[in-house]
Amino acid sequence: MQLPRIEYLEWDSSFFNKKIGRIVFFNSTFADLEDTLKLAKHEKYDLIYVFENVDDETNLLENYRPNLIDTKIILAKQVEPELETDCLIQDFTGSKSNEMIDNLAISSGEYSRFNLDNGFSSADFHNLYKTWIRNSLNRDIADKVFINADEKITGLITIKITEKIGIIGLVSVSKLAQGQGIGECLVNACNNFLFLNNIKQMEVATQAANLRAISFYKKSGFKIQTRTNIYHFWL
Repeated sequence: MQLPRIEYLEWDSSFFNKKIGRIVFFNSTFADLEDTLKLAKHEKYDLIYVFENVDDETNLLENYRPNLIDTKIILAKQVEPELETDCLIQDFTGSKSNEMIDNLAISSGEYSRFNLDNGFSSADFHNLYKTWIRNSLNRDIADKVFINADEKITGLITIKITEKIGIIGLVSVSKLAQGQGIGECLVNACNNFLFLNNIKQMEVATQAANLRAISFYKKSGFKIQTRTNIYHFWL
């Protein structure tokens, strides 16, 4: 049987200044994984992400629980006719970030594997999410950035149309503004943008540990589509 392929991740490697690769664990054995990790070490990788698609009851890599850093949840819903947005939602057209926007972006990654894995520094994590929002604002990785703002920006969401699906990226509401319906308004703004562009489906990713987010999305009509365990192996 052919060993799982190591995919070199150029962007991650350059950004974190480490040699990073990815393995998709599918139809392989534990011995295959161990041999591939030995190969990765020989090729001087610093870190390997291993992605394992799982269902509710299956966990093929049970012996590697200490390396399980995240279970990624993908949720989806059908786009609806235009929905009301009672909050002060704006299409943010600026291309430059600011401290408020940076802080919201960083707070959106509270459960991120890059925040939870001690192999990454706090600066690594902060810089990653600052880069994410800045690349969204300049429209490299987002089509729209919606914010909720009066005197201060208290929430933001990014949306990208990819292969006729609206993919929500960053979602964040400041802790002092939570519970006021801002998150719902932001998601509705994305829904309306997609509806006007004749996009039928919307997806969002979150972490299994982020129970509040999962509950929110389910109440908003999203349903869980896939679960993927993500393991980090530092070599």
